[in-house]
Amino acid sequence: MATTVEDMTTKNKYAVTEDERKRINQATATKYSLNLQPGESLELDVERDAEHGNVRVTLTNNDDTLRVELEAAVLSSDEHLAPPSIEERLYVAIDFVDAMLESYFEDRDTRYHSDWRIYDFEHAQVRFRGSITRPNLEALADAWLAAEGEPGESN
Repeated sequence: MATTVEDMTTKNKYAVTEDERKRINQATATKYSLNLQPGESLELDVERDAEHGNVRVTLTNNDDTLRVELEAAVLSSDEHLAPPSIEERLYVAIDFVDAMLESYFEDRDTRYHSDWRIYDFEHAQVRFRGSITRPNLEALADAWLAAEGEPGESN
């Protein structure tokens, strides 16, 4: 089924404004500034339309030894009783990621599921996934594998 201009207009009217995005990012940066180690930074990406509210927080550091990605979404299709309003979906997702980020800063050995899991939170169902990667180690492993060639190939 093709997306019409009317469908796009309806979805876009709920889009997060640049002002909202800046306020959310600034509030997050201020709240966690004391938790960040030297060289670390937080980036928050928020999205909202008629069907969902989604937030993704990415914590990285300058030397590429850490990348933490936390993502939460509240979908209208997951709500069977009284679904949150379009605006509330985004803020419930933000609150959930905020709770997960607080947990991470309390114990940096926290682990996450890379696939979506559903949690009950603030009278809503929140889909959540997260990952912790070490980009520098992945790059070293990729380089080593490239140098060694694929199994069964001769160099």
